Amino acid sequence: MTGPRVETDELTADPLRATAECRSDGSVVVRCRGGIDAATAPPLTDFLIHWVDRCCCVELDLSGVDHLAAAGVTAVLTGCGHADREGRHLRLGPDRPRAVGRVLAAARIVVGDRPVATCPRHREPAA
Repeated sequence: MTGPRVETDELTADPLRATAECRSDGSVVVRCRGGIDAATAPPLTDFLIHWVDRCCCVELDLSGVDHLAAAGVTAVLTGCGHADREGRHLRLGPDRPRAVGRVLAAARIVVGDRPVATCPRHREPAA
């Protein structure tokens, strides 16, 4: 017996590797590993926008990111802005390294201080 089909996609832009896992409920988790800087932020931005356009609920998991430069913050904000304009959802996952959390806090990106609103199309947010 097989379970529901799960679609995956991958972005490799040294030193960044991002994978997208499309779940059966229509949500997507984009998991990033490595560094997000001036060289890797543009392809990540394109990758995020691609998945926001395909799915209404995208979670960005930064738990494997070891370096987040200003260009990486811009990539996150660009993806969030695109999602807002399209009536979709891009949210940051709850786990991240301390250094990444400090960069997000310095950029005044608040994460995890409020309960996450769920998408009206899904009972629970992407995990």
